[in-house]
Amino acid sequence: MHECASAGDGYAAAIINIEALREFRVNSKFSNGMLDLRVEQYKLIYDALMAMGRIYPKNLAMKEPLKRHAETDAIFAKVVDKLVDLGIWTRPERNQTR
Repeated sequence: MHECASAGDGYAAAIINIEALREFRVNSKFSNGMLDLRVEQYKLIYDALMAMGRIYPKNLAMKEPLKRHAETDAIFAKVVDKLVDLGIWTRPERNQTR
């Protein structure tokens, strides 16, 4: 990315590799898409996701913690599939099927 360090009007430009972003989103086990959003988007997205039946299942570790990475990996895989199915994320070209 690029930084513009002037006190007045300025211009900063950067090339964003959309395919790399898509690949990171569907393959990362530690992604938190909410961190990348502007504050005013939270309520709109939250309301829309609640109307669609949530993204993450609730109370996953209420009775006992998840024990293995495979358990959380399976949860993340389902979440990614749901985000793609809802049209929120797009799979990268080389990862079109799961």
